[in-house]
Amino acid sequence: MKDVPEGTSEADNKVIKEVGDIKIRKDKDHVELGKALDIIDIDRASKVSGSRFYYLKNQAAELEFALINYALELTKKEGFKPVIPPILINEEMAWGSGHFEAVNDDAYHMRDDALVAVGTSEQSILPMHAGETLEDLPKRYVGFSTCLRREAGSYGKDVKGILRVHQFDKLEMFSFCKPEDSEQEHELIVSLEEKIVSDLGLPYRIVSLCAGDLGLPSAKTIDIETYMPSQEMYRETHSSSNCTDFQSRRLKIKYKDGDKSGFIHTINGTAIAIGRILIAIIENYQQEDGSIKVPEALHKYLDFKEIKQ
Repeated sequence: MKDVPEGTSEADNKVIKEVGDIKIRKDKDHVELGKALDIIDIDRASKVSGSRFYYLKNQAAELEFALINYALELTKKEGFKPVIPPILINEEMAWGSGHFEAVNDDAYHMRDDALVAVGTSEQSILPMHAGETLEDLPKRYVGFSTCLRREAGSYGKDVKGILRVHQFDKLEMFSFCKPEDSEQEHELIVSLEEKIVSDLGLPYRIVSLCAGDLGLPSAKTIDIETYMPSQEMYRETHSSSNCTDFQSRRLKIKYKDGDKSGFIHTINGTAIAIGRILIAIIENYQQEDGSIKVPEALHKYLDFKEIKQ
């Protein structure tokens, strides 16, 4: 797409805007706070499952449900229909998404059964309509799933805490639309992502990925990065991609509009990725006494407004 920045790597990505006050401080990180408040248990998860797993406990578990309910309510108002998809898909459908091309990809493979574990519900929502011709577009879904990622090649990177893990829950937006509507549909999804981080009161910035940093199926990707005080840097919490007709051609998903027909366009975007958004909330809302305030947008889904010992 013509407005995608030129470049070859992450260093060439373009910051579109920054919002919110950044607090440069050396307070406790989410690991220390999670342990002190008994809401995140990494040690026991390591004993049970190995590295890069965690238990969410007590108020953190309730926060997950509150975040999902909040984002579900928001996206339903824009016509996104809830779906809980399979987390194992066959290899043909996995190929259709374009996310499993690398020899050492990030997926867990069940080779005896020719199944692949999804790293995001996008990968199993997309093939719902494989081989179909759709009308009455756009067709919007918001899917909740557990996501599994091997994180191969990331050893030594972000090993502390729950930023980069093998298993996490995620609410994902996905839209099938006509080609002439895909840019507008992409803008809608990005606007919903921005509303989520804004409603949660988190400092963030919006970044347009350069051509060299795009994933294989994506023609344009916009990330939202939320500020993580313990790292003193922004980290990706949301990502939205316009894949135009790359995926629909592979999976033979078409549209019909009167006498007009062709391959559909597909757009995806994060609503809530639990681990990372919890880090942002815990660290940005920590208080001097070690407690954590709960963002006001979540109050109606919970029976507490702060987490404390």
